[in-house]
Amino acid sequence: MQTKHLTVMFTDLKNFTDRSSRQTRQELLRLLELHDDLVRPIFEQFGGNIVKTVGDAFLVTFESPTDAVLCGIEVQNNLRKHNEDVEHDEKMEVRIAINSGEVTMKNNDVFGEAVNITSRIEGIAEPNEIYFTEAVYLAMNKSEVPSSEVGHRHLKGIPHEIKVYKVLREPDGKKKSNIKIKSKAFSATGSKSRAWPIIKKLLIAVAAFLVFVMVANNQYGEFNVPILIATYIYLASSFKVIADKTKTNDSYLAWLPIINIFYWVDMAKKPRWWYLTYLIPVVNLIFMALTWMEMTNLLKKSKWLGLLVFVPGVNLVFVGYLAYSRKN
Repeated sequence: MQTKHLTVMFTDLKNFTDRSSRQTRQELLRLLELHDDLVRPIFEQFGGNIVKTVGDAFLVTFESPTDAVLCGIEVQNNLRKHNEDVEHDEKMEVRIAINSGEVTMKNNDVFGEAVNITSRIEGIAEPNEIYFTEAVYLAMNKSEVPSSEVGHRHLKGIPHEIKVYKVLREPDGKKKSNIKIKSKAFSATGSKSRAWPIIKKLLIAVAAFLVFVMVANNQYGEFNVPILIATYIYLASSFKVIADKTKTNDSYLAWLPIINIFYWVDMAKKPRWWYLTYLIPVVNLIFMALTWMEMTNLLKKSKWLGLLVFVPGVNLVFVGYLAYSRKN
């Protein structure tokens, strides 16, 4: 048994119990998987150690109070962006509570009053908000996190009052000048570093497209090139839309010939080892079918429609239907 001073975070989905009573097991599992995909990488990005998950809730520990609060901000920003593109029933609103203190570590779990206080703070936090204790406020870098005092609160099972703060969210459309959030795609240090990843992706896509045009020209002659180019643009743009709808990272890969076939695995949320099955004759057809069936299912269509991807002619219409049908 070991004790250590850590910053503890609890996250919890609003109305999860109510959803559990209204949704099928498959819908509930899909919700939890999507929630996991949206928040787990952010915990890892900010150095968080995921101690455990209980249904819709995460218990995460951090070495740095500042990183913990910045992580909470990034989680809320990511979920806010997700909620802009989905129907009301698919929106995810999370409460986040953070506290710092000494915890007891045993069997890959954490215990102690610091954990209990975090749990109680999560119970009073508002959806889409980040509440944290005075212990966090005093230890964090205040210049990176705009905050306001909520006040002293009596918490069940805690003998003394706890002073609580919350993160101030900037009004939409205003520049977040004081919040520097780490990101895989963007850096907060300057406009040049923010733009370069996008420029690089565009250059790769343009280069791949030019190679495709040259190959098509040599193989089919000039007469068919316009049709091939139009088909390529239609399919690639459809794959891009599907990738965005399934919240798949690096959606620019949908524009790269050959690579976009392997990217289907990512869009279907399948493990990366499925790439290898695409290299094996006959086996690749089976796994491609399973991939498209799962992709169709993620877009809330009958999974068996995924088999239409193997019907010549029909498959072109089918891909567009998945991408551009309004109810997804």
